[in-house]
Amino acid sequence: MLKKLTILVLAVVLPFLGIYVVGFSVFTLNALNVSAHTTKNVQAVIILTGGENRIKEGVRLLKSEKSLQIFISGVGENITIKNIFPETHKDLKCCVNLGHKALDTMGNAEESYKWLADQKDIRSFYLVTSSYHIPRAYQIFKNHKSASKYTIHKYPVKMERLSPDKREFWNLMFEEYNKLIYTWSSLKIVTK
Repeated sequence: MLKKLTILVLAVVLPFLGIYVVGFSVFTLNALNVSAHTTKNVQAVIILTGGENRIKEGVRLLKSEKSLQIFISGVGENITIKNIFPETHKDLKCCVNLGHKALDTMGNAEESYKWLADQKDIRSFYLVTSSYHIPRAYQIFKNHKSASKYTIHKYPVKMERLSPDKREFWNLMFEEYNKLIYTWSSLKIVTK
């Protein structure tokens, strides 16, 4: 009886474990191999704070005239444009907007779509965040109640300071992959 139960448990657990490992491997390889494609007819850049080079890449898109407006979501309460861009804040005042309310990715989506609702001429935007964060952020933004009004273009940013030879890299990948699975499964349940 115990032997049959063990075989049954293994028959159920091993396929799920295999799917998890393959999914984790694909997720990690995608986070390491970043390729951000730019497109025409994008009116805004939405940058999610919290990772290296995100703001720098978003501003680069603005300067290359790929976008007309920037919204930075999840900025600290007392942070101003001058704090972020001490040298060029006067030049960017026209085009950079800050959101101070978001505390997590769901909050980023809510805050960003509220800003977008006030921008009548925006119909598409780049979503700029770290390469490991883009799959989950995109799922959350894509499943937001206001998402159907906009075209979202993913713009993953490479992580320069993290590499596979560091333990913190694997901790981050494991944590973010599990968050992605949770987000994906909870959004599937909500939309059914």
